[in-house]
Amino acid sequence: MRKTFTGLVLAILALSVPGDELKLQNPSFEQGAGGYWISKPAAAKIDTETSAAGLQSLLLDLPANTKVSVVQGVEYRPDAVYRFSFESKSSGEAPMLTLGIMLQNKKPIAFWTPAGKSKADFAFTPADKWGRREFVFGPIPPKFLGQDVGKVMLFIDAVSGAQPGKVWLDGLAGDITVTDAAAAVSLPA
Repeated sequence: MRKTFTGLVLAILALSVPGDELKLQNPSFEQGAGGYWISKPAAAKIDTETSAAGLQSLLLDLPANTKVSVVQGVEYRPDAVYRFSFESKSSGEAPMLTLGIMLQNKKPIAFWTPAGKSKADFAFTPADKWGRREFVFGPIPPKFLGQDVGKVMLFIDAVSGAQPGKVWLDGLAGDITVTDAAAAVSLPA
């Protein structure tokens, strides 16, 4: 099953036209936290002492057993594969980072996980040095739970364990590649 899914993803990418840059607001936090919704703003600080890209980064200083979401909306394109990445590093008891994909119309619909993937495929624990993590997902269905999809909300969730922890985010980037969905669907497995 995994081999078939991997082959399908590679076939879709092979049939793709060059990607457009994913339009992200303030991807290196140079304008503070502008452009982001942060679930617990008191845990988020702009750090001018360290960055992977630009002059500053976003520091999430999490108390024990806490979840903080850093969220930004991006455009929805049918028949597109999204490539999204960011730099991160941690200190102390490293919080787990997870990318959540919320589909939305005028109001949120629900979190979506691509077929053949699990939440664990979008989770990792950052190291104590800056490192880039990339996620590839899509195509996103035009309808989800009976509602038209109009926007994609990217949730970077930081979750601490029994001990407090710190994690930095910086250098968000990505692209959207429109695929030939009809050709991709008809490929032999």
